[in-house]
Amino acid sequence: MSESQLLSVPEGLPEFVFVTCQVGAEQALRREVGRRFPQWRGAFARKGLVTFKIPLEDRPTLWLHPPELILARAWGFSWGVYRVEDLEQLRPTVVELVNRFGCKGLHVWSRDRAEPGHFDYEPAVTALDIECAKTLRQMLAPRVLKTWVGPGVVVLDVMQVDPGVWLLGVHRTTDCPTSRWPGGLSRVRLPEDAVSRAYLKMEEALRWSALPIRSGQWCAELGAAPGGSSQALLRRGLRVLGIDPAQVHPTVANHPHFVHIRRKARYVKRRIFRRVRWLFADMNVTPNYTLDVVEDIVTRPDVNIWGMLLTLKLTDWKLVDQAPRYIRRVQSWGYPVVRMRQLHHHRRELCLMAAVAPVEQLARRSRPRRTKDAPCPRRPSQTKASSASDSSAQDCVVP
Repeated sequence: MSESQLLSVPEGLPEFVFVTCQVGAEQALRREVGRRFPQWRGAFARKGLVTFKIPLEDRPTLWLHPPELILARAWGFSWGVYRVEDLEQLRPTVVELVNRFGCKGLHVWSRDRAEPGHFDYEPAVTALDIECAKTLRQMLAPRVLKTWVGPGVVVLDVMQVDPGVWLLGVHRTTDCPTSRWPGGLSRVRLPEDAVSRAYLKMEEALRWSALPIRSGQWCAELGAAPGGSSQALLRRGLRVLGIDPAQVHPTVANHPHFVHIRRKARYVKRRIFRRVRWLFADMNVTPNYTLDVVEDIVTRPDVNIWGMLLTLKLTDWKLVDQAPRYIRRVQSWGYPVVRMRQLHHHRRELCLMAAVAPVEQLARRSRPRRTKDAPCPRRPSQTKASSASDSSAQDCVVP
């Protein structure tokens, strides 16, 4: 039985959808929507928020299969924008939405005030958002609408567009965890001892991608300094090969499971990657440079990387238009599962996730066995590794 037969489509779906994004990404988002859905028409918009009018025939499909837009932090069907002096004035509309669509979840958040990093601004669910959520739950009592829900749950969306201006809508959550976070905003918090905010980016990327990394496995990070991302990986029990000519913070450098190679990634001998299973990259270079370096590593016959998380820097928002080409290029290396997204803690950059198999299958195949070094799932296009020594190998080899 197909998914469309198992799931029902509610009647009276709104003719508008809302999409939120990072401030500054609105035009790039419109171009992405134009490529994917040329029949959509732009409507109400603010910084970090764009709405579209959609054809009637598209609504059931969007309900059952929400779009995976790279620049969309959150999305849903828009019921309307309301200017009220008090949240109590929204009670009739909120009750109608909950009853009509059978909402079991509630997400409340505010539109971004500025670009991330502008005077240290970080998008987040605010204390005011939390108070507004409490008020709305009191309105809906004895119904209980949860914040953190699983896949396939209908969520009531309440977004503060401006002071006293609210957008109401609904969306159905999916397997993608960001659809289950209010406004697509991650719950990751920066530990007091974190050496950099790269810790946040790595943690959010790992949660979004759901890569089945396991304690004790080897991974490599290209562009490791000053060590925030490596710190997050070490706390998950991984053994980390940090590659960067710059200095790494002593907290990370002195960790017993961290090996620092002080070279640029393109000059590191490929032999050291033979036992590495996960590859991460966050280098301050163009997307093509990052992909060139990674391709030279993962396509070696004696290297078997199961999955990757690559941060692609955007010197210009127009580079988002090249995303389909980036995805096809990575797939050509033998990674059929490739996804791309701009995450909550990103600045002007994208995260590309790639895996040799679907995450669920990869998790089963990569379970630890009794043998010290379990057989590894391999890239579909990968040939059996040669037993000959790498004549260009360097002294530093993963033990």
